[in-house]
Amino acid sequence: MNSSAEIDKLATALIAAKKEFLPALKTAYNPHYKSKYVDLAGVTEATDASLAKHDLVLVQSPGGEGQSISVTSRLIHSSGQWIEGTFTLPAATGTRFDAQTACGAVTYARRYSYMGLLGIAPEDDDGNAASGKQEVKQEVRELKPKDIEDIPDDAFFAEPIRELKTTKKTTTAGVNDATGEAAISEGKAKRFWAISLGKGKSKTEIAAALAAKGLSDIKNCPWKGKTYEELVEWAGL
Repeated sequence: MNSSAEIDKLATALIAAKKEFLPALKTAYNPHYKSKYVDLAGVTEATDASLAKHDLVLVQSPGGEGQSISVTSRLIHSSGQWIEGTFTLPAATGTRFDAQTACGAVTYARRYSYMGLLGIAPEDDDGNAASGKQEVKQEVRELKPKDIEDIPDDAFFAEPIRELKTTKKTTTAGVNDATGEAAISEGKAKRFWAISLGKGKSKTEIAAALAAKGLSDIKNCPWKGKTYEELVEWAGL
């Protein structure tokens, strides 16, 4: 890993940003290995708002030589300080080497470089369910030839295929103190705070908005109804 001469401001900002990262959930599915994983979109969605709030941006640049590709990821702070790392891997799968396998390798490298540089560990939906925080019910169907356009580049690099169909998904994290109703997930609560603070809302303003909905804490927001969506809209999404 390389870095600028000084990284004190970047390190301080990154520590603050990591505290506000949303859960990087495993919502994509690999039917071949029958396992779930977090895709690149899930990783960026979990981190972009917090990085921007703390004046950080992660830039990724692909390159290659022969049948290998590389992705250089640089995390930059508004002060000009930076850290970076490069991930190189083969872009061929067996005897196949073409644009699709190369693009799949780039996507693969971007995802793992992104998580590695920011220190992100995917959060397991099944683990949440076992702990009572989250219940996820999904139906996944096998790919048919007509679905070829839905396959992400990763699939051509022997990577997991995006989950094609989710029939039902409910999340619960606790109970509303006042009503006894099931409350929103911890991930949604963190998302609300990240959006609110990222849009410049003060804690006093946030408390007032919650109070107007009869809530003392966003974690008590019921997962049924439109209360959460209305609060997120107020926050500025």
